[in-house]
Parts: sequence; C-alpha cells; structure tokens
Amino acid sequence: MDISVEAVIKRPYVEGNHQTILHVNKEEDKNIISACTDLDDSVGVYKEAGAGECTLAIIPVKVAMKDSLKIVETYASLDPGSTVSFCSESLIMKLGCSGKKMEITIDTMGKSHTMYSYAIKGLQVFDLDEENPFPLPVVYSKDSLPVTKNHIPSSSDVSHFSHLQGINIPDIDSEVGLLIGGNVPDPYSPFEIRTGPQGSPHATRTRLGWIFWNVIRSTPQETRNRFQTMRTEILVAKEAEELKELDNIVRKSINFDFPEKTTDDKKEMSQEDKKFFEMVTESINLQNGQYYIKLPFRNEDVRMPGNSKQALQRLNSLKKRFFHDPKFRDDYKKFMSDITKKGYAEKVPAEKIKGQDGKLWYVPHHGVYYPRKPGEIHVVFDCAASYQGVSLNNMLLRGPDLTSNLIGILLRFRQEPVAVTGDIETMFYHVRVPGADDLNSSDQIMVPT
Repeated sequence: MDISVEAVIKRPYVEGNHQTILHVNKEEDKNIISACTDLDDSVGVYKEAGAGECTLAIIPVKVAMKDSLKIVETYASLDPGSTVSFCSESLIMKLGCSGKKMEITIDTMGKSHTMYSYAIKGLQVFDLDEENPFPLPVVYSKDSLPVTKNHIPSSSDVSHFSHLQGINIPDIDSEVGLLIGGNVPDPYSPFEIRTGPQGSPHATRTRLGWIFWNVIRSTPQETRNRFQTMRTEILVAKEAEELKELDNIVRKSINFDFPEKTTDDKKEMSQEDKKFFEMVTESINLQNGQYYIKLPFRNEDVRMPGNSKQALQRLNSLKKRFFHDPKFRDDYKKFMSDITKKGYAEKVPAEKIKGQDGKLWYVPHHGVYYPRKPGEIHVVFDCAASYQGVSLNNMLLRGPDLTSNLIGILLRFRQEPVAVTGDIETMFYHVRVPGADDLNSSDQIMVPT
C-alpha cells in the first residue's frame, strides 16, 4: 500500500500580549523537501495473515563524514521506494556531525504532525572492509528509523536455499541507523545476482556486499496481522528561513539590551593580519619536502641598525657561563651541532660576514632548562632583543592569534572516552627562508646565529 506524503513548513505566528520583537507576520505555507519514512506505532496497515514475515534489504556498513577519521559501524536499510535518505539521531551523535535544523509538518493518511529534522551533508558509506566508498546526498535525521534488527535477514533464514549457499552474512553489534533511498544508485547496482526457483528469495552482490531480497521467515499466526508500509516523496527543497529570521530578531534584541557583549562577537582579522596572510600565501613554496616562506617584514625596504656590539656582549656573557658550568657548555655544543647536521642552521661564509648596510642583524641566543625536562637544554633565539629601539620582532608582522580557545578544548575533551594530544618536534626549524644561499640578497636580512 502506498502512502502519499506531503510536508509543508509554516512560518511561526504569535498571538497575545507579547513583546513586538517576538511577533512575526504570518505568511503562506512553503513546501520543502520532506519525508515520512514510516507509519508510527499508532498507525498501521492490517492485512490478512500471509505466509510469514518478510525481512528487509538490510546490510552492515561503515559510515563517516567527509575528511573525518571517525568511522562508525551501523546497519543500512535499502528502500528503493524512497526518494530521499535518512539517518538516526544516534548515528549523528556517534559521528559528531550536525546540519541545518528544519521544522517540517508531515501529513500521513489524513493525519499530520510536526517534527524537527537536521539536513546532514558530507556523509560517506563504505563496506565493512572500508573499501568502495561513495558519497550520500543530503540525509535527513529522524529520532529512530522504522526498522529494527528483527527485519535483518540472518543465516538461518537463507541456509536452506541451495542457490544462496556460501554467502556470508556479517553480524555487527549495532541498530539500523541509515536508510538509503532510491536517489543513491551505487548501493543498488548489482555486480552478481543469484536467483532460485519461483517463490524463493534472491541475492545481489553490490559495492556494499551481498544483499538479500524477499526473504520470508515463518512466524506464529498471531504475529502475521500487522505490517509496516514505507514510502517517501520529494517535493521542493527549501530551508526553514523563518527559524533563521526569528533567531536574528532575538539576537538583535539581546544585542540592543546588552551592548557590552553582543552575541555576534567573533574574532576578525586586522589589516596587518590580512597583509600577513597575503605575504605568506604569495611566498610559500614547497621544494624537496621543505617549505620556504619569505620573512613577513612590515616594510619591503627594511633598514636595520648594526647590533654587533649587543651581540658580542651577549656572547661574552654566554662564554662566562660555559666556563663555570661544563654540563651547560656540553649540552649547548651538542644542540648547535645537531641543528647544523640536520640542516636547520649553517655557518656564514667569512666573505659574507659583514653583509650589506641595513640588511644585517645578529640574533643573540641563550640556553634554559625547563623543570619538566631538567636534563634537556632548550636554546632560545632572542628575536625580541632590542637595539636602538629596534628588534627583529618589531620589524616583522606577527600574524593572527591561532591559539585554540581553552573552553573549546575542554569541551572536546569530554566528547570521547580518550583524549589524544600530539606535538611536532622542531616544527619551526622545518620552515626555511628563501634566498638563504644568497645572504647578500637585497630582500633578505642576514641573521647569523
């Protein structure tokens, strides 16, 4: 039995004594993509008792969001009578994804009810070996799908059919979290078909594996009088604009009442940050697995005062500590030897040690031991060292603050049972400055270390 489905979205209308900010003009109904994928438990189709209970075309799959490492196992029900696909809200929570919220009104057999749904984009489906991936179009959420594990065909249901022998039916610990409609052709395309005598089920091998169709299992007489009927139709695609409009109205009201902290506050890049991104984007280059980025000077024709006197003073101070602390000296020497061997630093040739006027800057450095790593020395290159009111840091654009928000980090730590952190060793040493082979280049500052 086919159930015609129509969904409309209605603009909220408020009557009564409320602030005018909450009043929205009532407009005509708007059609949207919608769907009813089942009949609720309170609505059913009753038929005369048949030969048994029919299982559905359900197969175990793996689902992930595009460009995400998180993959979830679930059962997928293939419904060629549906022109749209659905997923359960529990699957959305496991994947950690979200979509646009929609309020839809569904009319089913003369009865209508309103529900909220999320339009999810970017879902991908794999077989259990995580091969043969294919993308899904927009998938709509539902609190639960109208199929259960009882509708899944099992080995015992097909074991007595000779033409289905040798086909493995995987079993996973999951509910049916995905309904794939006829608008996704890939899972329906058969690579191999097994048929048998008249009245027997058949199986098709697809990208997702073997799918069994029309498998009838014997059931007690008293359970054969209730059946579920599913049909889904697509009308017109349109987002629930009135929800956005109401949200914007409330935001404006809050911002008006509390101007010291608007709800739309967000980080915006300054003009210097935009200039920094432009310079980095134009100059970045990958050569032999090594990134090269031009130093982002505030002014192209930068002129630096000669700070050789300051550098010599810092060097003499460092030599004194070498003399009094042999371990510090040995650790320092090892560090300098390592960065030279790895190509992070190189010795300035004697003929280029003087450089060009205004294009030479010495970067002093010193070593420290951190309490958490007492046996490991950290050499700090002091680019903030100032000479005659000028430092290398002041001559460079700082760029935007990309530090993650602490509240966001703490909230993400609560999403899963285990939190993993990582660090890239000597990351900044792997980014080089172009033109390093020509230390007298007019557009480079020579920085001996």
